Amino acid sequence: MSIRDYESTSLTVHWDDEICSHSAHCAKTLPGVFRPGERPWIDVTGAPDDEIAATIDGCPSGALSYSRKDDEIPVGSGDQEPEDDVVVRVWGSGPYEVVGTVRILDNDGNLIREVTKASLCRCGLSKVKPFCDGSHKDGNFTDPGLFRTPRADQ
Repeated sequence: MSIRDYESTSLTVHWDDEICSHSAHCAKTLPGVFRPGERPWIDVTGAPDDEIAATIDGCPSGALSYSRKDDEIPVGSGDQEPEDDVVVRVWGSGPYEVVGTVRILDNDGNLIREVTKASLCRCGLSKVKPFCDGSHKDGNFTDPGLFRTPRADQ
């Protein structure tokens, strides 16, 4: 796990680059805070804490989380309250988005991660499998992600 922290006086944003799917949700939502072409790429002073938290809560991969200085317990995105049900959404020409408490295991049954949100590779091109790293964009992976129920007469 490679987590980087970006701090202000009241908030710490945690970014796990190993599971980031590079969907750009954060940069599109709050470009004054999440600036992929700059270093550091996260400026925690670029917006109010609640706006940053709301953006992180929408992170599809769970790579972003945050903690407030008054509690220091990471919350948001990948650290959401567990869901009763696990939901898997197939993104057209993109990853599987998994929401709900899941344990991701390797071939031998060893725990890779336990998460409440993740983007999992569907194209086979990711360098951080089973997680999506956005390689499907450069690899020209296309698939509408539609499941069609076979007709009874087929």
